[in-house]
Amino acid sequence: MKKFLLSAFLAIICVTTVYHVPSAQALELEEIWHKYAPLTDISSDAARKQTPGRILGAPQGRDTASFDYHWKYRWRTYELHFAEPALLARSIYGLALHAGDVSPKLPKEKVYNGVLGFHYSLNQVCAWLNDVAAKRQTLTPEENWLVGVLLQDGVIAIHKGGFGSTGKIRHILAAAPGKKRSFAANLRHERLHVFWDENSAFRAREMDSWKTMTEVERAEARNVLKNYAQNNESQLIEEWAVKRAEASNMQLE
Repeated sequence: MKKFLLSAFLAIICVTTVYHVPSAQALELEEIWHKYAPLTDISSDAARKQTPGRILGAPQGRDTASFDYHWKYRWRTYELHFAEPALLARSIYGLALHAGDVSPKLPKEKVYNGVLGFHYSLNQVCAWLNDVAAKRQTLTPEENWLVGVLLQDGVIAIHKGGFGSTGKIRHILAAAPGKKRSFAANLRHERLHVFWDENSAFRAREMDSWKTMTEVERAEARNVLKNYAQNNESQLIEEWAVKRAEASNMQLE
């Protein structure tokens, strides 16, 4: 997830992209604002596609892990399929901190070397960007790239009040292959996070299961999730539930 240049990406949903990192210092969000604002009046086909997103590098997924596989909530989910995990991790660090997914005490390099996927709602993405803009913070080249892609593909837009969703897309997720976990496993994990948000029956069932656990069992679950912010219990429950869904091979149709 790094900084790509704007060119022929408008109205394109999926491209195999060459990765470019600007040699100059990271752009201020205000610069991005002025750079992309004139384009937000252009209606992009990307946010209306049944398979919104991009393939970055060589395609990694096949069958149910393919880019165009129509799992239940695919049409409202913007997917980024990465061939290289380092690109993915660096673009999402600021958003992960803002959402409380990782502790600021966790070494940044550990996050960069360990993240193989992510899922966020569009509300979380826009809240992060509007907070960055309000505080006049600087984005990294990787984070700049992510903002540019979401703007170019019509997933988010610049309104008078700041960044906001364009409507249809409700989630963005990404996956990359790892040394110990396959791309398919990582992608399935992130898709299950969308199920957590969208499927109330799944969410209610798992929350009830968490409540019935003993304190010892909860402590064991927390230890498995030790790299996540421990004061964010709602996120811990979600991660625990997704791991259980993975183990049970829960269907995504």
